[in-house]
Amino acid sequence: MEFLGVDATPDQGVEELAPSTRTMVGIARALNESGGISEQTIGHRILVLDEPTASLPADQVESVLGIVEHVRSLGGTVVYVSHRTDEVLRIADHMLILRDGRLVVDEPIGTHTAQELVARIVGREVETESEYGSGSVSEYGAGSGSGAARRGGRPDAGRTPVIVAENLVGRRLRDVSLVVSSGEIVGIAGLVGCGRSELVRILGGAQQPLAGTLRLKGAPYAPGAPRQALRSGVATVPQDRRRDGCVLPMSVADNLSLGSLGSFVRRTGVIDVVAERRRAATLVADFSVKVTDPSTTVESLSGGNQQKVVVARASDRATSVLLLDEPTQGIDVVAKEEIANLIRKRARTGVAVVVASSDNQELVDLCDRVLVLDRGVVAGELTGADLTEDTLTFRCAHASEHTASLIPAEK
Repeated sequence: MEFLGVDATPDQGVEELAPSTRTMVGIARALNESGGISEQTIGHRILVLDEPTASLPADQVESVLGIVEHVRSLGGTVVYVSHRTDEVLRIADHMLILRDGRLVVDEPIGTHTAQELVARIVGREVETESEYGSGSVSEYGAGSGSGAARRGGRPDAGRTPVIVAENLVGRRLRDVSLVVSSGEIVGIAGLVGCGRSELVRILGGAQQPLAGTLRLKGAPYAPGAPRQALRSGVATVPQDRRRDGCVLPMSVADNLSLGSLGSFVRRTGVIDVVAERRRAATLVADFSVKVTDPSTTVESLSGGNQQKVVVARASDRATSVLLLDEPTQGIDVVAKEEIANLIRKRARTGVAVVVASSDNQELVDLCDRVLVLDRGVVAGELTGADLTEDTLTFRCAHASEHTASLIPAEK
């Protein structure tokens, strides 16, 4: 591990490591299995990595790419399977593109741009759909011009506050306040450990705040569990869809009705299966879930379609607030834009939307404004023409300079 620059010791528990470090331990294990790691042996190895950064926050990807580049610099051969075009363009010399099980591109990377690569992947130019205009998109849905420019014209006046948080304190959060209004999409950005996911869990009832208050549509709101939040019209898309968002062995239809079976129970106490399946078919169509039969198990779907099932169920229950934690993490480029469009569509119905993400470009393209968290406090807010990927990335990286005076010194 020292040779590869892995920041861990052999006696550490893997559960203690950051996700990126776990990935690097896996790479070290793979290289070590056939005779040890050294400058002499790596030059004769072929390292195959299948989506090594798919589940990693954006700010942890660099560590993994550094190891890949180190292996290559020592003469090793790397086969890097990924849907992240920016990573492919950075580290690859040659690209193969598969579409529907067929090899459609086999050529050097050359001077391809991210947008050109996406077009080659999907076989067409991808368009972003929104009431505020359309344009071609790159991997994360970035069209021509800045996200702020495409959002120009969104009405800010006349919006009614839906969910209000004041002085929230949690295990990571120290003093967070926010207001999200009807039809508004608010992003939550920040580096790992800033409290993004904890804020979503508290708003959605999955975690209780240590201090602070919540109000929903002007009334006190203190959900003791996610089911209580659902009764108030607040639904969550969790960060880990496979662990927390769906039951993989169950069917698409059964997953879509989780949490709302009561609405399908007849007076006799028997579930109206016909009505349940009818509603599932409607959601499958509305959310473009690519499945021929709703009785298909969720585990047989692609990652993008699994996520659509989770988003569809949450959106169906979110009559007031829709909370999403890393909504497009680990899915392909087309599914990312489809889910982004579904989120925009839900916001247009008046639902307040909160999106926590480590993908700054996603936040720029999707949100009306973005709050930057740093070590549990709000380090700033970006909106309008100020909301660009470069500005947001800079603010996240340098947030500690603005919050040092707000955070008590550790004893």
